[in-house]
Amino acid sequence: MYSTRMERIPSKPVISTLSQVDRQLGFWIKENNLKSIEDSDGLVWNLDISVSEKPAENDLHTASWSLTFCLKAEVSVASFIDTGALDEVEDSRLIELIGERIVPLRMKPTVRIAQDEEHAKILLAETTIDMRKRLGALPLQAIKRKLIGRFVDGLGRFSAAS
Repeated sequence: MYSTRMERIPSKPVISTLSQVDRQLGFWIKENNLKSIEDSDGLVWNLDISVSEKPAENDLHTASWSLTFCLKAEVSVASFIDTGALDEVEDSRLIELIGERIVPLRMKPTVRIAQDEEHAKILLAETTIDMRKRLGALPLQAIKRKLIGRFVDGLGRFSAAS
């Protein structure tokens, strides 16, 4: 327990709430420009990172940090055509079905577990660099087409075409 007496001053800064951790991590992400990643086709993805603290698996008296990395993009038909995911002639029916709508693309989240705040920063940097390398090297047109197909399929269900 912490007290105001001077003989018991903590050696490290005390972060009392998860919102302070999120704010500090947000500043760190902003300073290091980790919010956007460009893929090999030229499409820019937004990297959403969320942090949660939970009990460690091996010792319930300590906490571990769960970092969730999620790549998202909001893409128009024009961007799909510019990046080569859709062809104006061959995919004209699909383009017509999408219309002026913005297609939300979401990749499967990646979860990493860190033991402390410093380890979380290291994992954050390593995972972000790894994601940048993979997205910059791999052609994602097939994945984008699959996500576009799911979006168009969802338009016909439960009056989602609004």
